[in-house]
Amino acid sequence: DLLTIKSELRKFAGQVDQKTEEDDDKFCAENRVKWHQEELEEERRRKEEQEKAMFIKQPPDPLKEARKQMSKKVEYTPGGKLPAQRNMPRVKFEIKEDENGNVIATIHAPKYLDTSLIEVDIHPKWFQCIIKGKNLLLHTPEDVHPDKSKIQRLLHNGHLKITMPKASGKGVKSKIINKAATNTNPRKKARDLDLKERDRLAVDYKNIIKENNKKTSSIDESLHTGFLSLGRNYSALASAGDKEEEIDEIPDDLPDLM
Repeated sequence: DLLTIKSELRKFAGQVDQKTEEDDDKFCAENRVKWHQEELEEERRRKEEQEKAMFIKQPPDPLKEARKQMSKKVEYTPGGKLPAQRNMPRVKFEIKEDENGNVIATIHAPKYLDTSLIEVDIHPKWFQCIIKGKNLLLHTPEDVHPDKSKIQRLLHNGHLKITMPKASGKGVKSKIINKAATNTNPRKKARDLDLKERDRLAVDYKNIIKENNKKTSSIDESLHTGFLSLGRNYSALASAGDKEEEIDEIPDDLPDLM
């Protein structure tokens, strides 16, 4: 009985395998989708091999790598050293002290920039502000209390105001400690100089008629005075010539010398 059961099972298994192979060979919708996927996979592998063969790996640009590294958030400084100051987002800023013993930093963030794209991290001797993934890191003139600091976003212009109380608590007369240089970009400097030169050479079309009238009137007056002076000189010369002619004339009734 066991031998018969084994033989029947073997026959049944062979029949099943045969059926599955026959099903795979059939030209049905399922098999067509399967064959299409296999062709796509083979084509993708072929393209990857060609790209690998043609691709030449270029060395990384050191300047771009340095900018990426400087734009990252500073988490740790070895030996407690102050990290280097940087202004990767290229925004204007001001740092000043007030009489209440606070260090106030004003960062000119873009007006319509969402606040979720701004991150501020304050430390006792420095602070950093990450704007759209670019780091602005500045040193404070004195040690400050990071836990007592206050950060505000101004509604009218979008600027970021960071108020940091000093650790000493001493207030001084309000003065600006650090300020971003304006027009650090050479292109902006050239554009400003060009605009100033254009303003200097610009013509005031509103008063151009008045100026021309003034010029013509002054020319007419000068010509009039010139003609008057010439007429006076001519009359003076004419009168002098008449007198000379009268003196040089000899009367006819004079007696002869001999």
